[in-house]
Amino acid sequence: MMACVIIIVGLGLVVGAFWGRARWLVFVGIVALPLALVANLIDFPLRGQVGGNYLAPRRASDLSDDYSVLAGSLTLDLTEFDFNSRESITLPVNMAVADVTISVPRGVGVTLRGHLEAGQVSFFGARREGVDLRFDEFDGGPDLERELVVDLDAQYGSVNLYRFGLARDLRAERGAARQKESGAAKQKTEKD
Repeated sequence: MMACVIIIVGLGLVVGAFWGRARWLVFVGIVALPLALVANLIDFPLRGQVGGNYLAPRRASDLSDDYSVLAGSLTLDLTEFDFNSRESITLPVNMAVADVTISVPRGVGVTLRGHLEAGQVSFFGARREGVDLRFDEFDGGPDLERELVVDLDAQYGSVNLYRFGLARDLRAERGAARQKESGAAKQKTEKD
């Protein structure tokens, strides 16, 4: 698009050189040239959401075919997701300038594949930063029957993958910890 503008301005200047009165096209060319240079640096489609978004899908039917972020942040909370046995879920994540956080439960193998032009990736604590980062990594044991595959196509930003227990497991752990604390406090008051 910008190349067309530059070509039209250039043709107008050539025609104006023979017939005159085309000096104002010089200013149009000066304004259009930096825009054309910046547009030349962008080699990805400008599509996707803008702003922050928090999603917590629970079933495969709740998942999108494509998670695209143009600018902003995306948090995918899969800790309550119903991963069926022997099922592989693929999440295509495309981002231009964004921060993406994906939380998965324990007991699910996770494969991260794709690339990030510039930024940082934290894959369950293993952190990589730099330019032209390429990934094909797996986290989980060989006996896991559930798998999440994250297909990453990213330009600039950060990608963070965290592993948590299922929310109901976390609530049970917190409840057990409270009971243990109250039991310890009760025993302490009985001794005194």
